Amino acid sequence: MISWRYGWQLGRWTHAVAPMADPYPPDGPMAPHARDCDNISSHEEVIMLAIWVTARIKPELRQRFLQAIEVDALGSERDEAGCLRFNVLQDGQDENVYYLYEVYRDQAALEAHRAMPHYAVWRAAVDTLDGPTEAIRCQTVFPAERAYWGKP
Repeated sequence: MISWRYGWQLGRWTHAVAPMADPYPPDGPMAPHARDCDNISSHEEVIMLAIWVTARIKPELRQRFLQAIEVDALGSERDEAGCLRFNVLQDGQDENVYYLYEVYRDQAALEAHRAMPHYAVWRAAVDTLDGPTEAIRCQTVFPAERAYWGKP
């Protein structure tokens, strides 16, 4: 069972999930209003689904976390036409906090991501987390041209 917590924090709606829960509910308060981008030329502006995930890890499991998230991040950009960006960042003040910045063409691309083998590697390592993740859904603003994102 997925357990969601919603709340107003720092001027925006946020939600956090239990470690094994799906961090991207399509019907959550931050659900995207993205349009289908499949038939848009490279010079048209597009709105895509961006997700900012904050994860705190257990220090003693850092290497396992990094190995799993690297498999997911690299596999996502390499193998998924709908995944336009997957960056992993480490907090500058707290070495146990990581941020995942993911950009998908649309909700369908996110759903496809969840079915990929590299995503399963990440899900199998969720015990490396020290508490629930926090995922914030966003819409892309800039850069707005499809050509920037490097995939048709």
